[in-house]
Amino acid sequence: MKADSTPTDYVVCATLHGVPDVFNVENLWERARRRQKGEYLMEALSQHLRTRQSRHRPETCFHHVIVRIPTADYDRDEWVDDGFNRAALIRDLVVVHAQKLGRYVPEGETVRYSVEADPALPKGQVRFLFGRAVYLPGDGERPTYRLYRQGEKRTELGVVYPGQRLTLLNGDPYASTFPVPDWPFTAGVSVLLRVKPDQTPTLRAEPNGSLTVRKEGERIFRISDSHAACLDLSIEPPSVRDTDRRVEVPTWTPGGGPPHSKPRLWVVGIALQRPSLHAKAGLRGGRLGFDRHGALVRCQDPSAEAWLRIDDEDRLWGETTGDRMPLSPPTVWHPHEDLSLELGSAPAGMDEHYCGWARLPRPIPLSVPAPFGRWFCVGRDAEAELNPGLLDDPDALIWNGAQAVRPEQLMLSRRHLSLRQDTNGWTVRLESQTWPAYRLAPSGESGQVLSVEDRGREWAIEPGAWLVVGGYLLELG
Repeated sequence: MKADSTPTDYVVCATLHGVPDVFNVENLWERARRRQKGEYLMEALSQHLRTRQSRHRPETCFHHVIVRIPTADYDRDEWVDDGFNRAALIRDLVVVHAQKLGRYVPEGETVRYSVEADPALPKGQVRFLFGRAVYLPGDGERPTYRLYRQGEKRTELGVVYPGQRLTLLNGDPYASTFPVPDWPFTAGVSVLLRVKPDQTPTLRAEPNGSLTVRKEGERIFRISDSHAACLDLSIEPPSVRDTDRRVEVPTWTPGGGPPHSKPRLWVVGIALQRPSLHAKAGLRGGRLGFDRHGALVRCQDPSAEAWLRIDDEDRLWGETTGDRMPLSPPTVWHPHEDLSLELGSAPAGMDEHYCGWARLPRPIPLSVPAPFGRWFCVGRDAEAELNPGLLDDPDALIWNGAQAVRPEQLMLSRRHLSLRQDTNGWTVRLESQTWPAYRLAPSGESGQVLSVEDRGREWAIEPGAWLVVGGYLLELG
């Protein structure tokens, strides 16, 4: 069956029908002996080449691909499996693409995939979108322009990244980079934006001449046709405020110093969990190590000079070489003249799982893995987009017998909490089926419990608030 596709290679859409498992890469990639109807992804990529071989350039295939699946499959994976199947499919697609078509990927470029929900798709149907106007940003890549439709209601259409040379706008979600709501022109015409390095963005109709494009100001373009239909498009660089919000920094690793930047997310403290909750599993206590200036280090690191210890009765102790003293939050502990640790008590609602919290003298910036305005998930291991790994110390927990469990694993789900920041602030959504999360005021007072019963519900969270996620005290910048 012929693939569904646009007349040009700006956005190609191929459809596969009768897929028994949309998360199985073998069902999507190539035909083999399968009886599914439509065009498999490898066939589509091979038939719609990025460049054909000539004397002057090699043959290449497109390697940024959006996979759209039925919303019911996407939602079930998100709610039941914390997005595990979606993340696994992306990994599998990247691997098989590199294996089968890696020689057709231009040197220095990266294979990228995303999986999106599509409410228009029936069960068993999958669509693949790729082409010259399909671009997926890399980690830490920040937008260079934001596109808006001007009118009574200003509508953001999408963002353009530094490597995104072409952007196609029309009313078809399967034939555009960004579909324009209430597209005023006929279905056969589009607007094509081209952004070249160090040049002003240029705009034209596609097919060329099918619409009139006129610049109305420094950033506004008016697009019109012969029937007096018109569209005002604004192409704007990120504001100074947005740029500050989107600065990305490398994730801190134990023993390293925090980089100098303005991240959106900080680890400002450690939530002190109750070992007694895990006593039946043999947990007898745990500890945190700090160097002389308050940087978090592993407990057996040679630079460690102070330790916070929690015993099997959930009592808190401060330890230095040759000295030990009980601590009762709220208090400030001064293990050295150069180090003070603020300790707070767990507020009501949180004290069931925690006996307090410790504020870090040197907050740790985290690199947010998603562009401004998109969801990303906080958790542990590779299943979450953001997995801090700061409590991944194998010597921090004390067990009856040998155990391979690390503090990172206690009360932190693989996909625990999703976050999104936009112009209105932060939105949070609990993903864990096992453990809650907590919102605290910056003073450490309780503000809200994000319980498992409300999993999937979205909360608006003001900038500056603290979130307790597993063993981490996060501040939303």
